[in-house]
Amino acid sequence: AQPGSPFSAAFTTPAQEIQQLVNPPKTDINNASYTAAGINPANTNQGLVTKAQLVSGTWLPADAPDDVLLNISFAHQKSYAVGSALPINGVTYTVVGLVNPTLTGAVADVYFPLGTLQTVAGRPGEVTQILVKVSSASSVNTVAAEIQSALPGATVVTTQSLADQVTGSLVDAKRLTTRIGGAL
Repeated sequence: AQPGSPFSAAFTTPAQEIQQLVNPPKTDINNASYTAAGINPANTNQGLVTKAQLVSGTWLPADAPDDVLLNISFAHQKSYAVGSALPINGVTYTVVGLVNPTLTGAVADVYFPLGTLQTVAGRPGEVTQILVKVSSASSVNTVAAEIQSALPGATVVTTQSLADQVTGSLVDAKRLTTRIGGAL
């Protein structure tokens, strides 16, 4: 190009690229957040949730891997009821019951049969929590120490340590409100 003369160039862009920029393809991807836990359907009286916490519907049948229980607050928030279909990763699960879990343990939104959740998570045979019941309260510290020794990487939480954490949190909250002039 000569100094002072106009510069021009021609570029060719495929029509498909222009179409993708002007009119991007639509997807039907929907994201939903929820917490999940796996429970053993055979343990109706012990676990993260129990049959006594069932508010409506039925407990998980032992032979129905696509049935789930929902936390009642999650169900109300998302407008699910007993009999609702819950699509997750291309599989449709059926809500067979609603539970009202206690606040003392790990609370989840969706409770799957343990084997189903292990498969969905790609962790067959693995667990993240083991609940232990001792025969007497005086055995708790001994059993906790034995578990910690047998499973060195595990976090062992007893009802006493949980109570201490809650009490400590409440004391800290009270100190904070006293410092800023609030009331607890």
